[in-house]
Amino acid sequence: MLDALRDFKLAGAATTRAKLDEVSEELTANIEQLPATDKPVLEIMKCLVVGFAQLCEWASRSLSGENNALQFLTASHGQAIVAAENLSSTRHAIFANAARDVVNELQGINSLDQIKLFANKVMTLSVPILVLQDSAQQPIALKAESGVSRDTEEPSVIKAVFEFEHRPWRTPQLLRANTIYDFSVQVTIPHFPKNCDHLQIDYVSTLAPQDYHVTPLKIYRASTNDVTEFNVQGHAEFRTAQSVFSTPINVLVRAVFLSSTDESIRVPATIVGYRHLPVKVSDPSRTWLLSKYPSIDARIAEVVEEITGSCPNLDSHHLDDFVNLLVAVTNHMGRNLQRPVYKEGALIKESEFQTRMLDDLRMNLGEDVQEAPRQGGGPVDIRYRTVTIELKVENRIKNRDRMIAKYVAQPTQYSSASGAQLGLLCILDQTKKDEPFASPQNNIIVATPQLHGFEDSAPPYPTKIIVVIIDGNLRSPSDYTP
Repeated sequence: MLDALRDFKLAGAATTRAKLDEVSEELTANIEQLPATDKPVLEIMKCLVVGFAQLCEWASRSLSGENNALQFLTASHGQAIVAAENLSSTRHAIFANAARDVVNELQGINSLDQIKLFANKVMTLSVPILVLQDSAQQPIALKAESGVSRDTEEPSVIKAVFEFEHRPWRTPQLLRANTIYDFSVQVTIPHFPKNCDHLQIDYVSTLAPQDYHVTPLKIYRASTNDVTEFNVQGHAEFRTAQSVFSTPINVLVRAVFLSSTDESIRVPATIVGYRHLPVKVSDPSRTWLLSKYPSIDARIAEVVEEITGSCPNLDSHHLDDFVNLLVAVTNHMGRNLQRPVYKEGALIKESEFQTRMLDDLRMNLGEDVQEAPRQGGGPVDIRYRTVTIELKVENRIKNRDRMIAKYVAQPTQYSSASGAQLGLLCILDQTKKDEPFASPQNNIIVATPQLHGFEDSAPPYPTKIIVVIIDGNLRSPSDYTP
């Protein structure tokens, strides 16, 4: 479920729905094995999963302009009602109180922009980790498979939370090929099965074993039974780069309890939390991963994923040109935040902004950066191969939606005139900064402008304008101290 909902985007609603359908089937199978006292917990979770899947269908059909889209929103509200009926039956009070807020949120959704917020709320809902273990009255026997212990009277459940270089594992995690990375795992083990003295965690993937390595982990039983939290570290390396259009590599996490004295004892563990570790691997020599600002690089990867998912007919050379230009522009953005280029009081004219940006782009991209060629009936600020970038300076409007609405039509016209689906709009925000500025990821925005003749339907070749807003007129951090 975490894999399906993390970084949810409307453009990928259909993909999310497919993943949630799999989660729903798995929940149904688990519900059948639980005692009656614990069924309500997973039944509530299933209602939320099915409800979110129906929200995805509503979003997909609404974006396609279909008349029957609203019925799926109504169906999702129905799932909220069913979930609410189960709240009074659960014996886990903390879970019930947290779930009640999420259920109410689902029932109140009436616009597409609320779906992302709801996804974040669902991901914060923790299922009681012992819900699958309080079944002593109705023991669940393991299948009698070769090499698996038959003495286990109850299922073993662990919780695993992966961090990559001190941050939660992203979906997907952006990596460079042939680079060793550190990761850590916080593992919760409520109890060790009888005769088992350690837990082994390893990984499987469709990727060939020689093309990657993720450290297998061993956790030994503590000397006292009250120790249930363990922190372990490892390393990850992926040796083969992917193309820009490749889907993320999915690494499945497995866990099994073992005995150091009896190799025939193997008790598989159900993992709650991070069961999948999706990664996107790029060649370190490629420009598009080297803005040299990690948070910006991660956002660029999200933008590329969103674009390739919503523009299936996109030309690969055009995408390469676009990503190279976006990286160069965001490098300028990152340097401004690290050591302000556009300080408070130094109000910059549009011509000066263009000169500074042009110098930076030529330093990074060379002679293919052209200044102000004519295209689509007017001069373009800058063009790099197949991609145009329009530069603007804004002194009055700080609201991002209004700012984008004001300027997005012009680069759309330029891009369409050359048959390009992608374009860039870079705005220098010189409005007064009464509050601290946002992190740079918030100022890299994918806009889908309305196109003439397609007001009621989605064009097969949509235009995407990526907006990069650079904060200017920056105050010193100490100026915000009261």
